[in-house]
Amino acid sequence: MRYLRNALCAAALVAALTPAHAECADEIKNFVDRRDALMNEIGPIPSPGEETRLTAAACPKLQKLVTTLDETVGWFQKNKQQCGVVDAVIDSIASRRARIADATADLCKAAPKKSNAKKPAAR
Repeated sequence: MRYLRNALCAAALVAALTPAHAECADEIKNFVDRRDALMNEIGPIPSPGEETRLTAAACPKLQKLVTTLDETVGWFQKNKQQCGVVDAVIDSIASRRARIADATADLCKAAPKKSNAKKPAAR
């Protein structure tokens, strides 16, 4: 997660080097702030297949995080030349997005099974 934040901060720094890129830096900061706020709400995200303490209640937040990262990658690709965003930054964010999407799918698929398993059997 620290690598992703560093990549986003590097992109913001490159974008901020010229006054014409101030809008780019502001937009990148907006994406970083949105992602950080969601990550703080969710907590550590496990790798796919890894045991987790996250519950089904985290699914909507995780899905929102994936959507935010989709928007980030799309914006970076669209504004890559204008803002001076390098491919390595976009690839890093896209890779992290894919891992989070896989973990989200695993968690949200398994969560109903776990909650059903905890219910006592009806007699």
